[in-house]
Amino acid sequence: MAFLVQFSLQGEKQLARFLGLELPRKIKIAKGNFLKRSGDIVINRSKHLFSTSGSGIETAPPWAKLAPATVRSKAKKGFSSKPLIGSGKLSSGMTKKVVTGKNVTVTNKFMNQYGKYHQSNAPRRKIPRRAFLELDNRSRTNIIRLIQTDIHNALNPGRSTTTSLK
Repeated sequence: MAFLVQFSLQGEKQLARFLGLELPRKIKIAKGNFLKRSGDIVINRSKHLFSTSGSGIETAPPWAKLAPATVRSKAKKGFSSKPLIGSGKLSSGMTKKVVTGKNVTVTNKFMNQYGKYHQSNAPRRKIPRRAFLELDNRSRTNIIRLIQTDIHNALNPGRSTTTSLK
């Protein structure tokens, strides 16, 4: 289970011929830049969800509190009383892989069945959903701004703009 940011530009070659630009090379460089930075946004969002116990998920309420018996069991093992925080591997295992010019995949190298279950929309009886790979509208907007800025900068060297991420 992974989070995928993918970008495609239709008519790239035709536009380059029309404008007389080295568009494909410039766009490929821009794609690599914003895909890498988009992956960083997804990872930072995930870290935020772990640190705030899911606060700010727009598609669901914050993560449900743990049952008292679960809190006691985790305390005996020396683990945090927060949901999904045991050894810390799941919360710190986010990685990204960029295929330049195509996509960036963000996943968790410690994603086990437990993590996949919490991330999924599977029907539930006891354990609630606690998604940790979900973007909010602000993160989506920031990714779009990255794309716009990096393409603008690739097409207008010397007149670069910066992206202010909120």
